[in-house]
Amino acid sequence: MERFYIVKNEKYLESIKRDQELSQKRNASVKKFFEENGIDGNTYILHGNGRMNIPFQECYKKDICLEIEGTDNNNEKYGNQFKVSRHEGMQAFRKSSSLLKKFQDECIQNETVINLFETRTGDYFKGLEMGGYSHSLFMSDGELFLRVTTERYNGQDFTPKFEGFNEIKASEFFTAKEQYEASKGER
Repeated sequence: MERFYIVKNEKYLESIKRDQELSQKRNASVKKFFEENGIDGNTYILHGNGRMNIPFQECYKKDICLEIEGTDNNNEKYGNQFKVSRHEGMQAFRKSSSLLKKFQDECIQNETVINLFETRTGDYFKGLEMGGYSHSLFMSDGELFLRVTTERYNGQDFTPKFEGFNEIKASEFFTAKEQYEASKGER
């Protein structure tokens, strides 16, 4: 089962905006660190044992973990600071790594959010609270378009719990998406 919406629900919109702002700030901070230290690649994995959606405090600094792409340049420069990564193509820094310690210090100083927990769209729909769905969204002309898909419970019906999820036809969603992608130069 698949449904399409234009979202006007203020709480959901604020949550999505917060998610985007935290993600953008985090990405900018990591990108700056990569540039300053000559780290190749755009992909990284950042996590730690600590709180969600707020910066870590000094006492959690040692729990920040960073993994970067295993490029030839990265391996040559920092190979002696890596440990075995659980993620294919990535290299994880050892806890004792001087570069990781520098990164941890910058995360605390810049108040970088380590653990991002995105808004759970399913919490806004009856029948999807426990998961088993996928969603996609994009903002176009000041409106947030949402697509929710589930096969859970043989496509059991789901409905918004709150006002502000205005159902639209699939054709409206895809037309808006095509216009959005064209305006971004994608396709």
